Amino acid sequence: MPPVEAAICQGESYPFAGTDYDSSGIYTITLSSSTGCDSVMTLEPTVLQAEAVIAPPGVLGEGQHHPCTRWNGIDRHSR
Repeated sequence: MPPVEAAICQGESYPFAGTDYDSSGIYTITLSSSTGCDSVMTLEPTVLQAEAVIAPPGVLGEGQHHPCTRWNGIDRHSR
């Protein structure tokens, strides 16, 4: 089974199989079913660093922004 990949912004966490992950890395998770059958999954979260861009209005076109942005203290995400 291919790994589950996730991108999160710095300061966020990614909930997976009952645990919140907040650091980049490779995590191996074993899931057990009620019938005793185990599944092994790999999670690869990547923490994206926020960037600051200062540009006059109209210089950055629509859709040309970093996936981790803050506006008036509120996180805005495009994934």
